[in-house]
Amino acid sequence: MDFTVLSSEIKICTNIMAIVILLGMIVFSKRIRSRNNAGDRLFLAMIVDVIIYALLNVIQSIVIDNAIITYEKIHFFLMILNAFTCLWDILVLLISYRWLLYVGYIIYGSADYLRRRYWPFLIPIPILSLLLMINMFTNFMYGYDLFFEMVRKPVYYIIPITEGIYILSSAFLVWKNNRKADRMHMFHFEFVLFPVVVGFLFEYMIKLSIVSLCFAAALAFIYFSMTELWQFDDEEKGFYNSAFFDYMKELAAEGRNDYTSAVYIRCNGGEAEMASIIHTELPREVVKVHVRKNVYGIYAEKGKDDLMDMIVDVIKDGVSEYEKEHGVSLEFEMETEYRNSGESAAEFLECIEVR
Repeated sequence: MDFTVLSSEIKICTNIMAIVILLGMIVFSKRIRSRNNAGDRLFLAMIVDVIIYALLNVIQSIVIDNAIITYEKIHFFLMILNAFTCLWDILVLLISYRWLLYVGYIIYGSADYLRRRYWPFLIPIPILSLLLMINMFTNFMYGYDLFFEMVRKPVYYIIPITEGIYILSSAFLVWKNNRKADRMHMFHFEFVLFPVVVGFLFEYMIKLSIVSLCFAAALAFIYFSMTELWQFDDEEKGFYNSAFFDYMKELAAEGRNDYTSAVYIRCNGGEAEMASIIHTELPREVVKVHVRKNVYGIYAEKGKDDLMDMIVDVIKDGVSEYEKEHGVSLEFEMETEYRNSGESAAEFLECIEVR
């Protein structure tokens, strides 16, 4: 069998497999469909991007790879192929960018933080997208010869360099965060990167397009990794549930975290209002746990007296502002706990556990 025909058939099959896998994730995962937070929305957006990428591959294969191309029509087909490549490049840029944002959100847990700190990474996307669209008519970045082989100009490599910056930045964030046993502790970056690298190697070295399937495999790994963390998400936005406290003790016993102080907030009614104040006002460096009904635990690895005093003052000020604004009274009490000298983090957490 002719390798071109075989390659086209493999491309169609692998892209359809990718679409089926990703649609299955959407259909069977209530978490993905619910889009409860920015992280879930980013993850769904990456899935949709890959589905579109795969659909374009299938359409391109049907339109060009299996078409009878005459000399008179060859320039028309080259223009179509150029348009497909433009869309593929834009989609890969978007996937790389959204992946960086997704890692940032999983670590920092704040969409506002992403908007404040990550906006420079957005700047290249519209610029490169515009250049890619201009390229369809000028071929100043890349083009195709009469044998449908891609001819890249030096300026084209701005695109993979930009994607590489996104990927390396996200890898650095994962590496830096894993040193602290934080939210990416269960996540191994190499298992996401490996299938993507394999996909592009097949694409460039043996002209076999399995990139969509490799993207789908990477997203599936992310999904199954994150289910381990999602089990700790509480119904209150921005909080862990009570099961996370046991996980904190495991990490402390392994020496992967070093909690030194805690504040317990007990409220008599107004639980949702108090949760909103805590989530809005407190710094992202502290761990917020919904210990049980009407009780919230705030845990810190550094700062001790100064940080705990700040947390207490911030909560009091937040409650005071809320009461003035809404004309209600929130009844609550706070208790501060400090780790003793010579006491390990695991022992400290064991002593202050609220049943």
